[in-house]
Amino acid sequence: PLAFFLDARPVQWVPPFLFALGWSVIVLSVGAITLLYWLLRHGAAANVARLFYLVPPVTALQAWILFGETLDALAGQYRLVLITKGDLFDQERKVAQSGLGDYFNAVEIVSEKSPATYSRVFALHGPGPEQAMMVGNSMKSDIVPAIESGSWGVHVPHRLVWELDHAEAPHEAPRYRSIKHLGELQKTIDEINQ
Repeated sequence: PLAFFLDARPVQWVPPFLFALGWSVIVLSVGAITLLYWLLRHGAAANVARLFYLVPPVTALQAWILFGETLDALAGQYRLVLITKGDLFDQERKVAQSGLGDYFNAVEIVSEKSPATYSRVFALHGPGPEQAMMVGNSMKSDIVPAIESGSWGVHVPHRLVWELDHAEAPHEAPRYRSIKHLGELQKTIDEINQ
């Protein structure tokens, strides 16, 4: 309820949001409570406690099957750095609320995403741009300047893109790739490493 008063952004009622909201309310909340009551009514209280140990692995499996979850897999294999642009306090709040910060070895909040910024961040957290890959949904802020710095740029298109973030795809750049969703990222990385 406080979000209506404190958050300036309107809710965008798009299908992925509606699905996530329905999943959270119906499956996770109502389904879990219904299962809990059923187990308690049938004298299986000991089984209820055992089910709590299944929550993390089952959630990870569901995320992988239903949503093509790749961050867990990538975090175990590569050094992941989240690069985001904007107001320091606002971006820190967004990262904290998203729960994504735990997947990343570092979070870099920058005032602009330029080739020089990417070169600096890639050198700070790894061997440099030549061995780095930027994955993002903004052609103008994520992909083009990262490629200009010498790194790989993997575009994950999203239909909700800020008007000022539109740019032509650098199809002629040898280090440019485009994927439909993050579930295809590991395959793209494997192809690049061949």
